[in-house]
Amino acid sequence: MLFFKEMPKLKLAKMGVKVRKFIVTTLALIVSLTLPALSTASEAKSAFQSLSECERKFVQDFLKVEGYYKSSVDGVWGSGTEKAIVKYAHGRSVTNIIKSLGKCLPAGANLSNAYFLMPEVSDNLRGGFYIYANKDFTTAYPDCLSEILESDKEYDSWNHLLNTFEACMAGKGQVRVDHKLYNKILDEIGELRSQTIKMTQ
Repeated sequence: MLFFKEMPKLKLAKMGVKVRKFIVTTLALIVSLTLPALSTASEAKSAFQSLSECERKFVQDFLKVEGYYKSSVDGVWGSGTEKAIVKYAHGRSVTNIIKSLGKCLPAGANLSNAYFLMPEVSDNLRGGFYIYANKDFTTAYPDCLSEILESDKEYDSWNHLLNTFEACMAGKGQVRVDHKLYNKILDEIGELRSQTIKMTQ
């Protein structure tokens, strides 16, 4: 009789051990998944905050253009910036991503309105811009060229012409950036963008 009375207790004891093992295993799994994410977020925050305000805004601006960041471009670290950087990194080093994006455009310029302008050897104006962001350039550029060509104003130098063109573009919300600086930035973010597209396809 004693044997049969002790059986329920034995079963409960065995069930208790199984439950404890399940809980421990589950907690271990949660920790193993959470710690790397927390570490990545901490690394991203540290790298982001090491940049200047101008550079931090550029990082947010780029991520916004690429569709990863939805908040305002203010250069301030927050959950939106964290999620955008971690998601964009796609397993890559967040520090390297942030350093690659740590650019600085002149005041008033961002990826949605910046462009460069320079005369070619053939005396034609050549412009460049970030095609994924500056949607207004393709209309502002020919409009300003037409205004200059149709004007009776005489230009005594290329600088005079360029300054007039720049003023016209500024009136349409466009900000001219040094072509060497902007060409370098466009090349670097273009390469990073290509790598990201390959990884996410």
